[in-house]
Amino acid sequence: MPRFASDVQVIDRGWKKIKRGVRQAGKLTLKVGIFEGPKNLRDGKQVVEYATALELGLPSLNIPEFGFMRHAFDTNLSQIFVAMRRGALELQAGVPVRAVLNKIGIAHREHVVTSIADAARFSPPLKKRTIQEKGHAQPLVDTGSLLNSIRHRIVRSSTVRRGASS
Repeated sequence: MPRFASDVQVIDRGWKKIKRGVRQAGKLTLKVGIFEGPKNLRDGKQVVEYATALELGLPSLNIPEFGFMRHAFDTNLSQIFVAMRRGALELQAGVPVRAVLNKIGIAHREHVVTSIADAARFSPPLKKRTIQEKGHAQPLVDTGSLLNSIRHRIVRSSTVRRGASS
């Protein structure tokens, strides 16, 4: 047992890299979803406008709640946590924070795309009139604009939020 502080030898097995990576990651936010910009191929409307209505529902226009973003998150939560743990190990190995977040963003984008493709399994059935107009009963798939608009972004956080859920 060491008698004096000078007798103690500190062996850093990557903790400093993890701390530095977490500090850098705290300044960045990973967002996955539909952002302003992409437009529907048929009517030119912003995809984000009708994607929000499809996610949350819009009773005034008879649009049911499909919840495809929440479904993607809820059904893949354990995979997201695994990716975050893997990301911590990558930070320890010296992988840049943006590269780690980019990898997680690409993976969760695929979760959302899969959720949209599988929407018939968890969402309300389409009305007969809608099926006739579309020519099929697959919810959330029409022109492909919604699927093609799913993106991920890494943005600099404007404020550090502690204890807030997002």
